[in-house]
Amino acid sequence: GYYSISWITSHVQKSNARPEDFPSGYASYDAFEDFAEGFAYFVLQNGEFAKRAETNTAMAAKYAWFRDVLFAEIPQVANGKSEWKGKAPWDVTKLGYEWHGTVNLVQR
Repeated sequence: GYYSISWITSHVQKSNARPEDFPSGYASYDAFEDFAEGFAYFVLQNGEFAKRAETNTAMAAKYAWFRDVLFAEIPQVANGKSEWKGKAPWDVTKLGYEWHGTVNLVQR
């Protein structure tokens, strides 16, 4: 699953994990923050997540997990305004985005 991409346990990273293998600096603290930041990054900054996934195996696996396992398709709830500049942001929830409030993320 998602956690096994970068983690041995919830608080122990795999020995080959690098800072750029996480959606944000905060995501590297534990597996739960990795998931939470990855979720927000996928939903709010999908284009930049996809761009990072093109050149980073761990980010590609995380992107694919959200796309293929959690969501049936890429949610179109926001347009991210962040641009990847080679260094992971500290907190993806602080990145700018344009919210599309009329789009449903989940069908009931």
